[in-house]
Amino acid sequence: MTAVSPLASSNRRLTALATAVALVRVGAGIALGGVPRPFLRLEEPIPPGSSMTLLMRTVGIRDLALGVGTLRTVRSGTTTDIERWIGAGLVSDALDVAAGLASARTMGARGVLSAAVAAPMVVLDCVALAEISRARRAQAPPDG
Repeated sequence: MTAVSPLASSNRRLTALATAVALVRVGAGIALGGVPRPFLRLEEPIPPGSSMTLLMRTVGIRDLALGVGTLRTVRSGTTTDIERWIGAGLVSDALDVAAGLASARTMGARGVLSAAVAAPMVVLDCVALAEISRARRAQAPPDG
């Protein structure tokens, strides 16, 4: 495997996109992990002893971990490193959308809303990954 130049020195657009992905994840992670109750309003009343708050915190912790990992690679990693972190986030976000849509049959609008909340991150992840591909093509030696 060939080493790829550090992200920050190679492509400002990619750096900006990857930083945006990371900061959204860190923000969501802090919000969901730190103060999950406001995000459970559609579930009111939450029965005593419910694990809903814990579940929301774990989602926040996942996003925080993905965001910190992504942010760290933006600052010191390669395009290959950032591709891995954004790819992991894309898998997570796409599965969140799929789970929300699948649950719409039983949960109704709440399932669709859950999918709609995660869908913009799927788009942002895809845009960042497309920029990585574009940057690689631009750096590749010409054929011939």
